[in-house]
Amino acid sequence: MLTIELPLTRATRAAAVGLSLLGSGLVLLSRATLPWRLIWVVLLLTVAALGVQRFRRRRPVSLLVRPDGQLDCVLRDGRRVAITQCELGVVRPWLVSARLTAHGTGRLDLFVPGVVLSQTAHWELRRALIGFRPGAGSEQA
Repeated sequence: MLTIELPLTRATRAAAVGLSLLGSGLVLLSRATLPWRLIWVVLLLTVAALGVQRFRRRRPVSLLVRPDGQLDCVLRDGRRVAITQCELGVVRPWLVSARLTAHGTGRLDLFVPGVVLSQTAHWELRRALIGFRPGAGSEQA
């Protein structure tokens, strides 16, 4: 069984903060009146904070690849969940994104920039996601 660690780096955190600040800056530069701009900035930052909090709470910290092509995820809280469905987003050397459906946990978002992993680990991650095979007991859509 192959284990691929999925670290959360400073660059990933900085990108989340940077995108939130960029959006807030664009709202502040708009032509709307000042009270409306402030309301939109507060709403934007609240949604961004809630999204980051949800992602960090439910994010996979490692992906376990079985020899038969099935995948398991180890979540931040230490739980190990079996993946029943894998919807690929971007699978390129610079970025891998996918939405994984886990048995009993719901959907998990996988977002791994190319600079986070070594070249070999990133290649193994792409290969595992493309070669994913659902288990015998899972539902296929």
